[in-house]
Amino acid sequence: MQILFLTDLHGTREYLAPLLQREAGADLVLLGGDLTNFAGAAEAREIIEPLRQAFPCVAAVPGNVDLPGVGDWLADEGLSLHGTGRAANGVWVSGCGGSNLTPLHSPLEFDEETLARLLEAGVPPPEVELPWILMSHVPPVDTVCDRMFAGKHVGSPALRTFLGRRRPALCLCGHIHEGVGTDRVATTPVVNPGAFASRRYAVVHVDGDQVRAELRHLDVPLSLRLRAEVGSVASKVVGYAKHRLRHAGR
Repeated sequence: MQILFLTDLHGTREYLAPLLQREAGADLVLLGGDLTNFAGAAEAREIIEPLRQAFPCVAAVPGNVDLPGVGDWLADEGLSLHGTGRAANGVWVSGCGGSNLTPLHSPLEFDEETLARLLEAGVPPPEVELPWILMSHVPPVDTVCDRMFAGKHVGSPALRTFLGRRRPALCLCGHIHEGVGTDRVATTPVVNPGAFASRRYAVVHVDGDQVRAELRHLDVPLSLRLRAEVGSVASKVVGYAKHRLRHAGR
């Protein structure tokens, strides 16, 4: 089976049509958060509905810049993996949305103790023998996947500890756009494909107990790329400004 993993979409809808054409055979779609730019359920729905119509199974977690209504809508629609896990198309998938604490004071942030509890809540029960894929918006600390441009590691210590103890077959993450690449914590491969807003994503191949992730990049016409990038930057600036105004008023 094939799993399509997208993270950090940031409201970018322009790339969905070419993606659907290229990856039409995926059995499961996992969305790793930051579906929007500081927006709510209505914008998240616009992103997710085309995927729900095109693929047999979709599951998601909210990211740190998604407003609380996004997580509520995902849960109401039966799409959420935040702080839970379930069997889906021959694998066990669990998830943890939001991020660890950041200087941005973004809408969905948790301390490390809370992240540890959310991760534990999705552990498969002992009788489940399916390959386990963990989807976390934030990457584990001290990996390729959490390193910013200046070299600072900003991922989650709780997630790194969890991976070392629980050892799922694969950890998919995002959040740090420049942390593109693969790494390993204990026996668990860690994959950050980069932001789908930059046309990056991953395809996970599952063959029995074997789980392998492949980083991919979507080629689109320059005109489409420019339109998408301008729209994403504009919505991010406006969304963050509104968020700061709400935060200042508390």
